[in-house]
Amino acid sequence: DVIVPTGDYDRRYALNPGAHFLSFNPYWAGTLFLGSDVVTSWRLNYLWNDVNDQPNLPGTQQLQAGQAVYLNFDAAYNLYNHRLYAGVNGYYLKQFTETRINGQSTPGTEEQTAGIGPGMVLNASKNINFFLNLYFETAVENRPCGTRLNAVFALHF
Repeated sequence: DVIVPTGDYDRRYALNPGAHFLSFNPYWAGTLFLGSDVVTSWRLNYLWNDVNDQPNLPGTQQLQAGQAVYLNFDAAYNLYNHRLYAGVNGYYLKQFTETRINGQSTPGTEEQTAGIGPGMVLNASKNINFFLNLYFETAVENRPCGTRLNAVFALHF
């Protein structure tokens, strides 16, 4: 994937619809069906972000997040007619280069986290899916830590 800087961006605000930098995010994904009722899948990602030359950080002219790898995974069991699955899911992220501020590496900025917990998916139809995942985080460095609940409604058209 290539993520291009779309949307409005104003360095006066910490939150913006656009990120004001390009990202390169290739991944390798796979799914393995273990019989008719058990499925496991994974996605291994690499993330590289370009320089933001208008960051929302006083006295900063350039900001570039460090490179990272992250893994998403799950294993699920078919509870009902291949429409309702429940199981375990998780992720692991490791930033392996330091964030750069004004072209200089900033020590102690590499992030890390791991999360694991229960999850489920309801395939309401071929084009409508509901996902619910709960993650308990551990091994966290240089970022907020906690319990995360994600709910997603996906409509394919």
